[in-house]
Amino acid sequence: MTSMSLMKPTLNPDSTPEREEVLPPTFVLLAERDDTLREVTARALEATGNYCVVEVPDIQEALEQMEKIAFAALLLDPRVDGMEDMREIEALYLMADRAGCPVIAFSDIPQSDLGLAYPFGFAGVVPKPFWALNLGDQVSDIRAGFTAGRVSGGDA
Repeated sequence: MTSMSLMKPTLNPDSTPEREEVLPPTFVLLAERDDTLREVTARALEATGNYCVVEVPDIQEALEQMEKIAFAALLLDPRVDGMEDMREIEALYLMADRAGCPVIAFSDIPQSDLGLAYPFGFAGVVPKPFWALNLGDQVSDIRAGFTAGRVSGGDA
């Protein structure tokens, strides 16, 4: 017969797991013309990047939201309704620039063509179709490059 002794467990303060700091979500404005793609993209960003996504279908609503919320990034479909109005596009870019918010192209247009077609430029491009598991990282990487460019005084 084997005897067992019961020992009272002791707590070692060095072995307690550290709690992860929970950061508040970062707001991203998503301007996308396709309802389904807008919904899927928003859910992917929220799941992979600690982002809180505000979804809009056109430039006019994007302008309205930019006045209300300080966004960390604007993910913009270059074919969204209203992109033909250069005054609204310029206003959107000026608002984003003042807020330190990178404008990221969300597009199936080749990157080389985007530079020719959109004179205000983009901080980066997230291509369509996108890989949902990497979307948050893609946006975070573009934001980091944009911020570093602004701090160093270079172009992002």
